[in-house]
Amino acid sequence: MAVQKGRRGRVFFFALFLVLFILSLYVLSPYLTVILIALITVVMLKPFYDKVLALGRVGGRVRMATAITVISFILLIIVPLLILGTYFVTQTNDLLRVIRSTDVKFDVESIFANIQDFIRQLPAMNEYVLDAEKWTRSLLELASVTLVWLTGVAVRLGTSLPNLFISAIIFLAVVSTMLPTFDELEKRIQELSPLDVNITQIYLMKGEEMILSVIKGVFLLTLIQGLTMGVFYWLADIPFTLFFTLLSIAFAILPVVGMSFIVLPMAIVLFMSGEVTSAIIVLVGFYVFANPLDLFLRPKLVSKQAYLNFTVMMLALLGGMAVGGLLGLIYGPVIILLLITTIEIFGEYYSNPSEDNVSIDYLESGSSI
Repeated sequence: MAVQKGRRGRVFFFALFLVLFILSLYVLSPYLTVILIALITVVMLKPFYDKVLALGRVGGRVRMATAITVISFILLIIVPLLILGTYFVTQTNDLLRVIRSTDVKFDVESIFANIQDFIRQLPAMNEYVLDAEKWTRSLLELASVTLVWLTGVAVRLGTSLPNLFISAIIFLAVVSTMLPTFDELEKRIQELSPLDVNITQIYLMKGEEMILSVIKGVFLLTLIQGLTMGVFYWLADIPFTLFFTLLSIAFAILPVVGMSFIVLPMAIVLFMSGEVTSAIIVLVGFYVFANPLDLFLRPKLVSKQAYLNFTVMMLALLGGMAVGGLLGLIYGPVIILLLITTIEIFGEYYSNPSEDNVSIDYLESGSSI
């Protein structure tokens, strides 16, 4: 009878836990994204926090180390992003006004005239007549719609300042709370996990390494590539240099296509408008400097423990972005890596009943997929 009561008690306990977990998710649902971003930030800042905590002047004082880490993060990352965002909105509005002006319409029409002359030189296309007015109107409308959308996004961000303020408070609170207790949380997860301790460590280690690798191998790398192109935009005397630099950084996140979506149309327009030197500078900057940075820096930025085959990584990034937007670029690869880790653990541990414990030594060689 006591056994039956015990079983009923466990069933009731897990049912109660499931109900409370679902209710908690419902209550926190408006801020789950903020909390998730804060947890990712904690993983990113933890190495820096440990170094600050070990400094002689800090003397192991947790509150001081947390304050220094959070303030450094705000001053070095958050404030520059806000400044760049404000400047981006300003340049977007300026570019929108320029596009709507008659001078730009005249320039675009002259470009199409050059294209028409080029087409007529082709043997099979000498009779083709390009409707320059129609294409000019369509391109200008497309550019205006795009820039109006970007401006609308900025306006919506401005009108939602109260929510942004609340989200910022939650973000800082979670980061400040989790940084000093992150190691204890990992130990607690290992204690509560029904898996072997080593297996739990593997999952935690793989997840943390992938988060850091995506931040460094995707976001940091795209930032470096975009700024590199910004230098060549400036050398080529491209108007609204900062606007196109930030746009290049944004497109560099996309696998395969990347900044070529910005660079190649820009070079074509420069060639057709007679700015051959500027076009060559832009293409040299992209193909000789910015693009090779991916091959040179990515192996150094991505951890061996978080290695994924290029095709698998591309699918994880695109799938994650399709499902979760910008944040999906992080949890997409993390989920795929944990799936691959599960397959590897099965091969190392569960498929071999003679082994009592799985070793984490194989992490040194990275993923095989």
